[in-house]
Order: sequence, then C-alpha cells, then structure tokens
Amino acid sequence: MDYLLVVCGTIGLRSLGRRLYQVERYYRPGPSTTCRRVLVFGAGQDGLEAVLSMQRLAHTEVLGFLDDDVAKRECSIGGYRVLGSSDNLTEVLRKQAISDLVICAHAAPSFRLESIRERCRSEGIRVHSFRPVEDSLTSETA
Repeated sequence: MDYLLVVCGTIGLRSLGRRLYQVERYYRPGPSTTCRRVLVFGAGQDGLEAVLSMQRLAHTEVLGFLDDDVAKRECSIGGYRVLGSSDNLTEVLRKQAISDLVICAHAAPSFRLESIRERCRSEGIRVHSFRPVEDSLTSETA
C-alpha cells in the first residue's frame, strides 16, 4: 500500500511540475503592446502547420490567412479565415493592423513572393518564411 502511495504521489508531482512549466512558458499573458499580430500567406498544409506552431507562442495572435487560390477564399482553415489574396495584401495589412507576415507558399512564383516582401517592407511589416521540417529533412546538402 505504501508503494502505491509513493508511486501515485511521484506521478502527481511530476505532472504538476510539467503543467506549471507549460503555463509559465506558453500561457503567460503580457502587455498588449508586445502582442504580435500575424498573418499567414499560404492556406495549405504548410500554413496550417505554421499556425499550429504559433498557437503555442505567448504574445502571438494569428489573425488569418491570405491565399491566391480562389477555392480557399472565405473558407475557414484550422479555425482561421482566409481574408483575401495577395492582390489585396496592403488593404488587409492596414485593416487588421498586422505586425508580421509568415510566408508558407513556397510553390508560388518567386516574383510574386518578392512583390509581397516589398509591399510588406514598405508598410513596416516583418516578413518571415516558414519551411516545414519535411523540406529540411528531404533536401540534399552539398
């Protein structure tokens, strides 16, 4: 009986410690001035993967997606709406007060991606590229 109490107590303490760590690391509310408002360009699998990764980050608010695929417009993906396409990027950036754009559409033409980067720079928006783990693992290194 004593053994059972010791094992249950140990498991309980370890679980409590892990939960406290997670709360401290990921769910600590901060001042609203430090919250990063993020928009994701590319509503495919890579975009969804990026959103799921960012949901764990404190001080990050994902506002939705942009995608040039007409079939995805006005859809909800992973609980986030597709707010438009790259054609109305500037309008969405201003309307939603975006601070960061994450590019997850690497299959898009390079001239389109460069145009998006330029428009974001002119608006003072930070641009990040998301590269899925699969791409990193399958790419050949010289």
